[in-house]
Amino acid sequence: MARKKKTKEESELFSTETKVAAPTNRLDIFNVLNAIHSKNRTFYRDLKPEEKKGFQDYITLRWMSGVNSGLKSIQGIPFDDFFLLLLNERVNKDFWSFDRAKHAELSYLVMTVMGIKPTPKHNWIPVPKRAKDYNTLDAFLLSCFPDFREDELKLWKRINNGADIEQLCKDRGMSDKEIQEFVNLYDEERRTELQSVRRS
Repeated sequence: MARKKKTKEESELFSTETKVAAPTNRLDIFNVLNAIHSKNRTFYRDLKPEEKKGFQDYITLRWMSGVNSGLKSIQGIPFDDFFLLLLNERVNKDFWSFDRAKHAELSYLVMTVMGIKPTPKHNWIPVPKRAKDYNTLDAFLLSCFPDFREDELKLWKRINNGADIEQLCKDRGMSDKEIQEFVNLYDEERRTELQSVRRS
């Protein structure tokens, strides 16, 4: 099957910073994804300086999220959903807790834990348009993860817990009172969700 042609916007995301750079200095996203799935630990280190400038970890993570493997279910869960759950748990969960601009190689190495064979197909997930109104908890989480889609926001709340909310608040220098307020909001939302599930 022919590879879908990337849009100009997508291609530029992985181009070098200079417009006059030779094509050989561009970092192809499909080469990055293949290296990740091959668990190539030296891929980033071996890149040319111009290519390293083209590596954007968050953009790579969005590409990884758009998985279409065609593989069978695992314990009744569609494999692509299972992959996304693991990606959030192993990579996305603490992805924002360190200075990624200074540690781009570390960002890449973390992604290699998700390498699988055969290499699955990945699709670009466009940044979504936002709804205008969010509750206090969701507005806080979106300030931490500004490019989350609606389903990613729900998934984050489902696979994390009050301790994770507490850590996010501490990382942002909140007072103990503010931290407890957000933890309480999260706990209340989870209780409401569980009660709704039991009634259905």
